[in-house]
Amino acid sequence: MLAVLYGVPAMGFALLWFCLATALVLRARRHGMRFSMTWWSFTFPVGTCVTGAGALGRHTGLVAYAGPAVVLYAVLVAAWGTAAVGTVRGLLRGELLAGPGPVPVAPRPATARTTSGAVR
Repeated sequence: MLAVLYGVPAMGFALLWFCLATALVLRARRHGMRFSMTWWSFTFPVGTCVTGAGALGRHTGLVAYAGPAVVLYAVLVAAWGTAAVGTVRGLLRGELLAGPGPVPVAPRPATARTTSGAVR
């Protein structure tokens, strides 16, 4: 009983996080975010959500948890596939093993000291 009382709100929060993270990643991809090895970090929380939804589905017997577990499992397999393809592609192109590029040298911006009339 305690697992269900804790699991239901935790699953709600996890699904809220999942939606927010998905929206932020899609926005970042549209703005030019490229693949990096940190993409593998998406697999752990999604796998945890799959495990939690499956356990809640077994404990409660509700399809409302078993159905999302199947959908989240498909998302997990897609995340593994995306990370694996990106890793292999990055290794073959040499992008993942390349060192950082040189830092561009830019002149320091000139700043002017400003004061307000209230504080002198």
